Amino acid sequence: MPVIIFLVVALVFHIALKHTRYGKYVYAIGGNMTSAKVSGINVNKYLVIVYTIAGALFGLACVSRGQSSMGMSYELDAIAAAAA
Repeated sequence: MPVIIFLVVALVFHIALKHTRYGKYVYAIGGNMTSAKVSGINVNKYLVIVYTIAGALFGLACVSRGQSSMGMSYELDAIAAAAA
């Protein structure tokens, strides 16, 4: 299931970055933020959008991979690594 989610998200963002104004603005901001601002792009608005999308995708990754039993019985290994 994670592979299918990855493929869908990758396809959506490929289309969004290559064929929309949003994608052109994101590439412009990533190339040179100062020149993007001078050319009339609302840099702060697009940075908020980019970071919001990144946070949402991080949350999606955490939900799809998080398990409550991960890290069980690693307490002693962590203490030993810290004490060594």
